[in-house]
Amino acid sequence: MLPAGVPIWVALGPVDLRWSFDLLIGVVRDRLGREPREGLVVFLNRRTDRAKILFHDGSGWCQLYKRLDRGLFPLPETLEVGAVSVTVSHRELALMLLGRETSRTRRPRKVTRSAPIVH
Repeated sequence: MLPAGVPIWVALGPVDLRWSFDLLIGVVRDRLGREPREGLVVFLNRRTDRAKILFHDGSGWCQLYKRLDRGLFPLPETLEVGAVSVTVSHRELALMLLGRETSRTRRPRKVTRSAPIVH
């Protein structure tokens, strides 16, 4: 589903992944200085355990969202001081989206129980 042959930019600063298409498009233009239709953009949340990918497929905007069960998404290395994004290959994106295990322990999720069903 991801378009082939387009540049892939990973935003290096965290983004609120609840934001809509329009807000994320604005981030690409204003913060990253890129034209959103020209590539695929990867955004990460502050904890780097969730990612959102924004791209245009020729007929409309698409978003893909991934939340890792364990581990974190590794940020790509950048050699440029003060960079706001980094360009990665399709292979690097695929490896990044696999996530990496961490020694950091995460608190277990709260289990909420629904009310019993009465017949």
